[in-house]
Amino acid sequence: MARQLQMDEAMKTETHNQHITAMKTKVIYAATTAFFMFTFGQVCAQLFLEETKITPPVFPANTNEVHGTIATSINTYLVANVGFPTHSTRNHWAGTEVIRFEVSEKGNLTSFQVISSISPEIDSEVLRVLETTSGEWIPGTIDGKPYPMSREVSIVFKPYSGFDLVKTTRELQEKGNEILFVKKNPKRALNYYNRAAKLLPYEESILAGRCLCKYRLGDEEGYKEDLERILAIHPETFGSSVSGSPEQSLVQLSVLAMQVSISE
Repeated sequence: MARQLQMDEAMKTETHNQHITAMKTKVIYAATTAFFMFTFGQVCAQLFLEETKITPPVFPANTNEVHGTIATSINTYLVANVGFPTHSTRNHWAGTEVIRFEVSEKGNLTSFQVISSISPEIDSEVLRVLETTSGEWIPGTIDGKPYPMSREVSIVFKPYSGFDLVKTTRELQEKGNEILFVKKNPKRALNYYNRAAKLLPYEESILAGRCLCKYRLGDEEGYKEDLERILAIHPETFGSSVSGSPEQSLVQLSVLAMQVSISE
């Protein structure tokens, strides 16, 4: 199947996210985030030292050509190599695939984790392409010394070029809010938040609504997982109050969930 690529600016993240079109009738947008974490213990205390210099992992390492593909960033490499699986094409699936992985001190990739999945076929395709970049990364450093760090990449798949990702997500979120806050039905509302989060998994107000649903349904593990995700992406959301009572967090989540402010 022929591919048609085009660049597009879209998704709101704390850093840059580029959306890029791929395939003849389907659209793929690739976006990496500068969201990275430290996967080691003893050196974490260094993060609080004012003099510490932290550098995240970078791709590509030594050349713009990786396995025959001209790549100036992980974005361009993914766009050139990720294809929309046939099964996903037939089902008109859309959403944002988010995958986390660790870049070792030698620039190799390990510990792949699918954070937001569109379909098993898309999971496998994106993982396949990411694995080919192992060994092609400049590792992250602390004060010039290489350390293993985690990184995330985000890829948006659209069923067709005119698909309005933001509008669709907003409609799902607003419906979820109505069912949760007006009709008091967290089980049904959770379905809408899950669908919205699949489209824009970095939108904190959607995660907040889903977090509330899980709490009210007794899913303590799911509630904590979403809360930690919000704090990891947007640490300024709760500030120091994260260590307060669950009731305090729930009030903040309720306020946040009702702020439907997804950027166009």
